[in-house]
Amino acid sequence: MGLFADPALARTPLAEVASAWLDSNPGKRDGSWQRDEIVVRRHIVPALGSRAIGSLTPADIQGTVNRWVAKVSPGTVRRQYGVLRAIVNYAMANDMLGRSPCRRIKLLEVTPVKRHIVSADELAGLAEAMGGVGAYGPMVY
Repeated sequence: MGLFADPALARTPLAEVASAWLDSNPGKRDGSWQRDEIVVRRHIVPALGSRAIGSLTPADIQGTVNRWVAKVSPGTVRRQYGVLRAIVNYAMANDMLGRSPCRRIKLLEVTPVKRHIVSADELAGLAEAMGGVGAYGPMVY
C-alpha cells in the first residue's frame, strides 16, 4: 500500500530532483550546502542521476551503497547515503514518489576513532618546547 505519486513527476530524473532539493533550503549554511552539492555532483548523479526518481527500487539504492562501500570509508558512505535519502524524502514530499526506495538499506557500522586529548601539563610542556613565552610558545595556546 503506497501513497499518491504523480506519474508525470515520477519520471523526473534524479539529477533534476537533486538540484531542486539543493535549492529548496535557502537557510542551509554555506558549508553544509557545499558539502551536499559535492556529494550530489560526484557520487549521486554519476550513480543514479539519469534514472527516473519513480523507477528507483531498494535494490538500486543498496547496490549503489555497496559500490560506495568498496571505495570509501563507512562514515563517508553514511554521509552520502544521508544526502540521497534526503533527496528521496524531498521527492516524496513533492508527490514524485509514493514509497521510499531508501527502506531497509544496510550500512556498515562506523567505528569511532579514539583520540588522545592533551592534558594541561602536556600543553604547557609543548609551549615550553616551542620556545616559551618569548618565541612560538603562545601559538600552542
